[in-house]
Amino acid sequence: MRLLLVEDDESLIDLLKNSLPKQNYVIDAVTDGEQGWAYGSTYTYDLIVLDLLLPKVDGISLCQRFRASGYHMPILLLTSCHASVDKIRGLDAGADDYITKPFDLEELAARMRALLRRVNSNSLPVLSWGSLQLDPRSCKVTYDTQLLSLTPKEYGLLELFLRHSHHVFSTDEIIDNLWSSKEFPAEATVRSHLRKLRRKLRIAGAPEDLIETVHGLGYRLKWQPDNADSKATTVIQEEITANKHSKHLKAIAAAWEKYREKSRNQLAILEQVPRVFSEGSLSFYHQEQGRLAAHSLAGNLGIFGFSEGSRLARELEGILQGDTDLGAEQIFHFQVLLTALRDELT
Repeated sequence: MRLLLVEDDESLIDLLKNSLPKQNYVIDAVTDGEQGWAYGSTYTYDLIVLDLLLPKVDGISLCQRFRASGYHMPILLLTSCHASVDKIRGLDAGADDYITKPFDLEELAARMRALLRRVNSNSLPVLSWGSLQLDPRSCKVTYDTQLLSLTPKEYGLLELFLRHSHHVFSTDEIIDNLWSSKEFPAEATVRSHLRKLRRKLRIAGAPEDLIETVHGLGYRLKWQPDNADSKATTVIQEEITANKHSKHLKAIAAAWEKYREKSRNQLAILEQVPRVFSEGSLSFYHQEQGRLAAHSLAGNLGIFGFSEGSRLARELEGILQGDTDLGAEQIFHFQVLLTALRDELT
């Protein structure tokens, strides 16, 4: 599945680029609305994940532009805004669903699967072709109950063939579906992945030509007389295995190490607010910079598991986003919250 992520928060991009490929998503990530339009209108994606607040072109406007241009693939909106009016605006603009920051990675993945299921009825059920079965939820592949250990590209190839079991895929089509726009694999690379996948299937007992070559055209699953109308069958299994949960935790831990220094810088920005207030020089610039820092912390800390830190940052953001000048009582409350937030992160 190919995904376009339009998000200006680099730490969140790192986290999702670490986590989602483990669920066999191929990700293109861009950081502003103009790039989002350029990529979304040029390449084909199964799903777009779009932040509400973006530089250059905001998420609402970008969503409207996609829909006005006939783009029908699902759009999932990421928002730090808890007000229902913002969510309504996003849905009215053409978004299919939204999730509020901070969010749980497993909830995000579940919402993505739900959106893909609406477009493709085969997105969640187990995909089968004779004795071959692939479960997109657990990412497990079996042949005649024997578990196959596949690389991400081998898994992607097999899923592509199973979802479009009567389609002949050229090498270029395979590259477009399984590699990001920034990767340029040679045709020999595709053939190498196919050769290794065929070998693993053969070792598991599958026919040698289960994935057949249609000379001059490409590759497809070979028609099977006893399973000509092979369809996906629904198998109820656990949504999240211990192994998948462990991968999520490792991805979060790796991303937090990258984000930790940025969180310190954001705290430093917030610490300037009471200092410049005491000097009598608190300006709109300082207040707005502090608000943006608190807003980013509120969204990201929850994702990294700091639910209390996220709540404190949200309160700090609320103090700074008022239209009136801050008074001594508000600054005192601000300092109390800031001290608690600093303690939470140390």
